[in-house]
Amino acid sequence: MKTHRICIALILCTTVLICAPSSQAKSAENKTINEDEKTQSTNPEILLPVKKDGKWGYIDKTGKLIIEPRFDDAKDFSDGLAGVMIKIKNKSVWGFIYTTGNYAIEPKFAEVKDFSENLCAARAFNLRSGGSLWGYIGKDGNFIVEPNFNEVESFSEGLALVGISDFFTIIFSDYLIHWYFIDKEGNKILSFRNIYPHSFSEGFTSVMDLDTHKSGFMNKSGDFVIKPEFDYAEPFSEGLACVTKNNKIGYIDKTGKIVIEPQYDYGRQFSEGMAMVGLGQISLSNGHPVGGKFGFINNKGEYIIKPQYNFANSFSEGLASVMIGHKYGYIDKNGNIIIEPKFGVARPFKNGLAQVIIGGTHEFSYIDKTGKYIWEPTN
Repeated sequence: MKTHRICIALILCTTVLICAPSSQAKSAENKTINEDEKTQSTNPEILLPVKKDGKWGYIDKTGKLIIEPRFDDAKDFSDGLAGVMIKIKNKSVWGFIYTTGNYAIEPKFAEVKDFSENLCAARAFNLRSGGSLWGYIGKDGNFIVEPNFNEVESFSEGLALVGISDFFTIIFSDYLIHWYFIDKEGNKILSFRNIYPHSFSEGFTSVMDLDTHKSGFMNKSGDFVIKPEFDYAEPFSEGLACVTKNNKIGYIDKTGKIVIEPQYDYGRQFSEGMAMVGLGQISLSNGHPVGGKFGFINNKGEYIIKPQYNFANSFSEGLASVMIGHKYGYIDKNGNIIIEPKFGVARPFKNGLAQVIIGGTHEFSYIDKTGKYIWEPTN
């Protein structure tokens, strides 16, 4: 997630014009098209990235190809634009498209994230050193916040988390990073030394004191509203935060009061009124929990679905993917199996569809909430 900047000619219009319009008329026509696409981008049709014959394109919710596969990589649409990558002289170059498939921003970046709150983190190619730093671009492709950062997160609640590396060290993945929150003009609003923060969620950032290795919460003024007393703390979601204390996981409210006693061996944030929790000897293998059983609780700590699955993901649009045996299926909030377990990977539902992998393939397919394939694995 570089080479020199490269100007890429659009190959979108191949029709030879017999009677070329005047430059003034052509300019007006292009402006109309561009404005139409901008309007579409504010309320875009839902399009999904798919891979076919080694190239990426986009389908609609019915599985119909809307943008023919021609990209070497493609991201989801966000804020009306989708990041797409093409290879130029074996170098990956990223730009953004509208839902029409036309470029909103020509490919010119070494790496991009998704647009959020109308800004997107991007890395430009560095002509001198071959390396590059991150900054933030607007929807015209120009940098609003100049690239000065080694680490970046997307904007959330008007602020973005950025990091600047001072020197190499063996602590925390090669770098000792000084973290900041910046506003949309690039002004540093909060700065941290020896503290590792998360992006803001529901008005708070969960932070870890790197001296004591304890976690707490700060507000947007940089004041501790919940002192660092937990072994770890996730960001707030639906008014509660998942925290670890004495190797057990529980949940606190925004005053720091424990509302669900630490008693679980694994836990995730609340989503749609329920949180996934796990019990038993749970270890991590390649970042994935192994062992134990997983179920769901409500915000009072009551089991809605008792721990019984080999793994589970959070609820999204009324369904959650769960592992039974070695395959994933989907359940509803009563624990009923809605889609039989047959997938190797099953992601959350979004806009009525979910990405899945079946069998020994490595390509994502899409299913609807009945389990019907919208985009077949063979594609």
